[in-house]
Amino acid sequence: WRRYAWPGDFDPLRANTAETRLGGTTPVGVFPGGATPDTGLLDLCGNVWELTQDAWHDSYAGAPADGSAWESEETGAGRVIRGGSWSNGARDCRCACRGGVEPGGRINGLGFRCARVQA
Repeated sequence: WRRYAWPGDFDPLRANTAETRLGGTTPVGVFPGGATPDTGLLDLCGNVWELTQDAWHDSYAGAPADGSAWESEETGAGRVIRGGSWSNGARDCRCACRGGVEPGGRINGLGFRCARVQA
């Protein structure tokens, strides 16, 4: 288990956060030292909060054990956001930090990650 996307403590040279004082988003790859060692993914920490497929739940009780998205039967359920943004400090950019956003909600520094499964 890691506190940040990389091993070790917070390093402002690895992520676009309030500590870097850039005042906005940056293109992917500006902080290559922040890549996750196991996948090579960039910008999982800082830059923008990542909007996820998971519906908001107050705790992890009942969460899928296989890592799949935790959907909700509730229409209009809020979604989980992760990773912090350029305006957040190190505490909000930890892997364990999550927040929630209601459908249609607007947060400065909110985005999403395009992904695909390779065969």
